[in-house]
Amino acid sequence: KDVRLIRPGIVDLPPLNPEEKAKARRAVQLPQEGPIVLFAGDLVPGGGAEVLANAVLQLNSKVSVAFACRDKGEGHEFMRRELSVRLGRRAHWLGQVDDMPALAGAVDLQCLPATNLWGKMDLPMVLIESLCRGVPVITTQVPPLSELGNQEQGVIHVSPGDPDQLAARIESMLVDKPGLLRLSEAARSSACERFSAQRMVEAYDRLYSELAHE
Repeated sequence: KDVRLIRPGIVDLPPLNPEEKAKARRAVQLPQEGPIVLFAGDLVPGGGAEVLANAVLQLNSKVSVAFACRDKGEGHEFMRRELSVRLGRRAHWLGQVDDMPALAGAVDLQCLPATNLWGKMDLPMVLIESLCRGVPVITTQVPPLSELGNQEQGVIHVSPGDPDQLAARIESMLVDKPGLLRLSEAARSSACERFSAQRMVEAYDRLYSELAHE
């Protein structure tokens, strides 16, 4: 069968300047100083939150995690309490965030080290939003996350369920400022091209035209 892959498209999201980043952090009561890693997944087994927490505990105490997680029911509150105890003040619980595109650009990294997405077939838009903002993403090769990109596109893949490897990756990226800047630039330039709304519209237009003439 003829299978077409059409990537999702979003409007252009430029990187935030320092004032905009500070405003976005204030809006959700995040600290202005210190590296912040964003987790915008589900608090479920296999979702990656526990792996990220175990990784962050190996890092400098200034590194914290912003959890932007909507309560989807059973197990959410239990895991939130468990991670709160382990991470203490290094965990910032934001709940449902109204302006995710702003938050996606106000952090230093975004991580989704999931081992299981429970049947989710599409790429999480918040990952694409971070890339467009020039924020590198660390994730796994679990489908569909494997379709997000590679290191040349600002995306770093780690082994599922390996907090040690994740910690090493986060630390090396935060310490290497020039390298992080290169990843940031690569993320922005690549995402703006691969996930542009115009590119998506043109792809669907070609597909529908072909179907109409069969």
